Amino acid sequence: MDERLAKIARLGDVVALNALLKEDPFILEKEINQDGFTPMHMASARGHVDIVRELLMLGKGHLCLLKDKGARTPLHWAAIKGRVEIIKELLDNSCHQAVHEVTARGETVLHLAVKNNQFEALRVFVDWLKRDDCLEELPNA
Repeated sequence: MDERLAKIARLGDVVALNALLKEDPFILEKEINQDGFTPMHMASARGHVDIVRELLMLGKGHLCLLKDKGARTPLHWAAIKGRVEIIKELLDNSCHQAVHEVTARGETVLHLAVKNNQFEALRVFVDWLKRDDCLEELPNA
C-alpha cells in the first residue's frame, strides 16, 4: 500500500486524502496492504469518522464490503474496536449489506461485539436491526 495513503488512513487527515485523490483518483481501488486492509478498514478500526464519511461521499460505498484476509469488513473492525460513530455512519450510509457478512470463522458483527466486550456497539447494532426489521435473522446466523 502507498505509504502516503496508509498514513492518511491512520491519522484521519481528510485534507491530505482529497489531495491524494486529485493526484490519483483510482488509488483507493488499487491500494490494499498485505493483510487485505483497505483505507476504509484502517479508518474504521481507528475510529476516523471523517475519513469514513469522505470515502462514502466520494461514492466509494463498495469499499465497506471488501474483506481482509480474515474475511472481515470495515464494519466488522468497527464492531471489534467498539467504534460506535463508525458503526452508525456505515449503517446509515449505504453499508447495510455489510451487517449480514460473516468472517472466515462465521462470526457476525453481533458475535464480534460480544466477543470483544463492546456492549455499546452491540446496542447500536440491535437498535438498527430492530428498526430495519432484521433482528430475528442475524442472531441466528
